[in-house]
Amino acid sequence: GIKTFSAVNALDSIYTVKKVVGGCATNISNDTYSSIPGGKNNKALATFGFIGGGRYNETNDVYSSVVGGKTNRVLSGGGFSGIVAGISNTVSGRNSFIGGGINNNSTGGSNVLAGGSQNTIKSKPGAGGYVSNQNFIGGGISNTLSGKNNSIVGGCENTLSGCHNFIGGGRGNINHSVNTGTIGGGEYNCAIGRSSTVAGGGRNYAIGMESTIAGGY
Repeated sequence: GIKTFSAVNALDSIYTVKKVVGGCATNISNDTYSSIPGGKNNKALATFGFIGGGRYNETNDVYSSVVGGKTNRVLSGGGFSGIVAGISNTVSGRNSFIGGGINNNSTGGSNVLAGGSQNTIKSKPGAGGYVSNQNFIGGGISNTLSGKNNSIVGGCENTLSGCHNFIGGGRGNINHSVNTGTIGGGEYNCAIGRSSTVAGGGRNYAIGMESTIAGGY
């Protein structure tokens, strides 16, 4: 197998097959078929792990990747997941993706968090382990999402749970509809009823099933 490393890079054993370590200063690859072509102080600690470069990045589960950035981590449980760039982003669920940004966190499986800052996709305990699946946050700041098949496109301090629910943007909006609830934007709006909608405005509350508020304050 290919074993390339500089004097300042470390291999767990030079006899472990097919590991590639490049870059400079204390990149560590200690599992088979893992690679770190560049960067500094990176750790590929699981089979088929990949770190392209950057600094202080880690992969801790199979087929996980960090392309670059700083202090990005794919944790145990994050197999087949990846982080492209950014700073201090964390993935701990399978088949999930973080594009970039700062201090974003994704748990559960099959989630996409494109960017932004301090956004969180949470998992909840369930019979099969995590139940937070196939969720999406596009960006923004301090948005929090849980449940299944939900989306927050952007904005700040928005909160969403349930199933098949949506927040487009705005600030401080809360969507806790059981399913198919929608908040387009605005601020401090709340959708609680099943299939309820708040298009925009501020401090509007759609509580009844299939209720709609177009806007206003």
